[in-house]
Order: sequence, then C-alpha cells, then structure tokens
Amino acid sequence: MEVASWELFMWQDRNAYVWTMQADKKWKPTLVVLRLNRAATCVRWSPLENKFAVGSGARMVSVCYFEQENDWWISKQIKKPIRSTVTW
Repeated sequence: MEVASWELFMWQDRNAYVWTMQADKKWKPTLVVLRLNRAATCVRWSPLENKFAVGSGARMVSVCYFEQENDWWISKQIKKPIRSTVTW
C-alpha cells in the first residue's frame, strides 16, 4: 500500500482542510466546505481515496468529494433520521 500524500484536519470552529503534498515537497491546503452546525467527530476515506465521510454532533453524515472547477472539497449530507452523535 502506498503512503498517502495528503492529510485531513478539522478544527473546533467547523473548518476543515485537506493538505496535499506537492511535487516540491511543500504542503498545499484545500478548503473543505462541510456545512455543519456542530463539530465533526470522525472521518473515514473511501477505499479509492476520492471521497470521505464526516460524522458530526449534528446527527448527520457528510460525504465529501473534490470539485475541480472551484478547487475545494464540497459535501452532501445524508438526511437519515439519526438519533445521536455519529462516530465509528
């Protein structure tokens, strides 16, 4: 398995960034538009590493994908009735 050249960081203020290592070995941040009203609690990347899911205290799951034209990660919320904070 190849070592990933990106990292995902989330903060208490509900901002998130995916940091990607460039060819010159410098890290470049890319904004993640989560649209959450509560803190993120967990994250899991897809096996293909082209999407990731974010669980939150808002009792929803956001599935994020990269939008090339705007150079950011955008989320779509799964609107299932979840009764508590999402963790895994």
